[in-house]
Amino acid sequence: MGYAEALELFTDVRKVRQILVNLLANAIKFSTSGDIVLLLRFVADDIDPLVYFEVIDRGRGIAVEDHEHIFDAFWQDDPAIVHTMGSTGLGLSVARELARLLGGDVLLVRSALARGSTFVAALPARYAKPGARASGFMV
Repeated sequence: MGYAEALELFTDVRKVRQILVNLLANAIKFSTSGDIVLLLRFVADDIDPLVYFEVIDRGRGIAVEDHEHIFDAFWQDDPAIVHTMGSTGLGLSVARELARLLGGDVLLVRSALARGSTFVAALPARYAKPGARASGFMV
């Protein structure tokens, strides 16, 4: 596997960290076996370079009829999860809201019961809140 040159992002590091923590925590929480993969992709154009953080798991997956609800705050497809796994139902909604604050989004790319899920956080490589200086970090 080849490695690309380092990419410097100018963004809110805390928000990006929380987005990744939430996506990875869900993948870990809902996968009892199999791999969990984090892929990083960079798509450059002259106007809006984007960074894609893709989280892939082979966990329990989400039923197609529930896809429209997964970003709703406090939503649970199985209320028993609150008791067995300590889930609050906020991870995905918080991740999406933070990504949108940064000018990006979090999307469900695919998910099926017993086959796992793939989520993507798409974020601009350069974001600065008006009047503030964004901190840079290397990827």
